[in-house]
Amino acid sequence: MNKPVDSRHGRPITVECSGVTVTRLGANLGAEISGVDLRQPLSDEAFNVIQHELIIFRNQEITSDNLIDFGRRFGELTVHPFAPHDEKASVLIKFRNDENNPPFATDVWHSDETLYWILRHAPHCVGIAFESDPKVYELTKPNIKGLDQAIVLTHGDYELLLDSQAVPSDHVIIVSVAPPWGTALDEEIGLDLRRTTPPIMDIIGRISREYFGHKIVFATQVYEKLQPESLVELRTLLDWSELRVYDLNAPGRNHGLLLGTRGWKPCAER
Repeated sequence: MNKPVDSRHGRPITVECSGVTVTRLGANLGAEISGVDLRQPLSDEAFNVIQHELIIFRNQEITSDNLIDFGRRFGELTVHPFAPHDEKASVLIKFRNDENNPPFATDVWHSDETLYWILRHAPHCVGIAFESDPKVYELTKPNIKGLDQAIVLTHGDYELLLDSQAVPSDHVIIVSVAPPWGTALDEEIGLDLRRTTPPIMDIIGRISREYFGHKIVFATQVYEKLQPESLVELRTLLDWSELRVYDLNAPGRNHGLLLGTRGWKPCAER
């Protein structure tokens, strides 16, 4: 049974199926799920009903094993390289705000994980990370030491520190670009790549000039909607580019990656 329809999007606010009730909490936030006991296996029909980007289950008394079993319904579980883990189950992240884990520590941008996964899939690479915020730097240092990948974390402005990073001419450089968006994101116009902090345009231009002659891959975290002029301007700095969007939210509100290269172009797909 479907209940009142959200007039903004024409989708039911509440859906009931197989004894499960799904109540949408907002246009893009997700849904609250009731009628489910996460200690018990969930039928395929019920599982298909609850799939939203964010799902909330209230008053569930479950174990870590119950949560892990449920999580595996969505796919393979991975260990986040930087977030605080559960001591007995490394695939669980502790989202808890107290004196040992203040809110700031749970709000660090995701570029660290992007760098980690790039390194895991690019053998014989060394990662170099720049962090200008002293608090984020101090929080990230101990986590870097526990990783199985070589990452050099440097504190300071990336432009000043680039001069000290010598890269052999035959090495490919992979750059993860993820500065804070701040006021650069306008829901109507899109993300202005010239107004992030620092500007994405400046980061790509500066690194391209510093390592002229190298083969460079840029992986830039972006919004589905991009300010058209800024996208055109950015693409003039690249030899090849492609926008890949994660289809997780309502159309027009997804995140993604803008992949681009300098000094080479990918082979045409066959």
